[in-house]
Amino acid sequence: MFDGVFHAAAKPRTVVRARTGRRSRDRSASVVAAAARWIYEGRRLDMQGLADELGVSRVTLFRRIGSREELLSRALRLLTERTLEAAVARWEAERPPGELHTPGTGRYINAIVSQATGLRRLLDDEPALALRVLTDPRGRVQTLMVAFLEELLHRDIEEFGLVTLIEPGALAYALVRLGESFLYADVLAARKPDVETAVFLQQALFEASCRRTDRDTTARSEIKDLSPERAVVPAAVIVPAGQAEELSLASSASTIASCSASSRLASRVRHRPFSSGMDSRKKTIPPTQIQYHVFHCPAVWAAALVTAAPWACR
Repeated sequence: MFDGVFHAAAKPRTVVRARTGRRSRDRSASVVAAAARWIYEGRRLDMQGLADELGVSRVTLFRRIGSREELLSRALRLLTERTLEAAVARWEAERPPGELHTPGTGRYINAIVSQATGLRRLLDDEPALALRVLTDPRGRVQTLMVAFLEELLHRDIEEFGLVTLIEPGALAYALVRLGESFLYADVLAARKPDVETAVFLQQALFEASCRRTDRDTTARSEIKDLSPERAVVPAAVIVPAGQAEELSLASSASTIASCSASSRLASRVRHRPFSSGMDSRKKTIPPTQIQYHVFHCPAVWAAALVTAAPWACR
């Protein structure tokens, strides 16, 4: 599924030549494209090797692109852009009439990221740097993801009369953070990445936070993910009357406790990142880096509150 992402990233675009600064930007773009290809192929981003491939000196390469982390950030953003394009194309090709854009596209994003072997190699080799670039709230990658999902939400609002109980930007941010928590769980909390759980929790949060005005939403019978055999009937269908509120609140509390415990253990370095590659090289994330990246408890509390509120206030 990830195969078409890099080819789209490497595809040349139409260039309108300008007299000022365009040549420099074109050279910079060629460096970023080459770095993105290296990451996609699972190669370590070696600046000297990249300079040799591009036929320039190492000094010239740094002058064009800046630091290695800056180049990594721009390359990952390029791959993220193509991932989002591929996810949209795949979902729109099979989306039934009347289905929303956001949930289906989100499922394909999770699937593509989870199958990106080059990204997994980067997370194994340089976990602290990779997470800093991928999850920095002011960086290139997470801001792109949040803006993209927010745009999809606004599209669903306009086309299908979707009503969000919280501001679309906040919902988009919560969906992105939930996905990161499970897709990068091996580095964040010493747990195996779990794309199915990520999809399920994101769908549950979306269902609890949104209402459709163009049709009766009580007729929905299933929450679907990419696995045909995995379909969950909502609690209101199978739980006896009067017990749905307690089940929702208990589920929210369980989620809070689990994620909070993982964060505290990781911040105290009581959990090592789950990766055989890292174990063999005796590497671990410094405590300060772990603490920086596992502060997702507020997002979990917010997600749990949004999940529980519709039931508790009925």
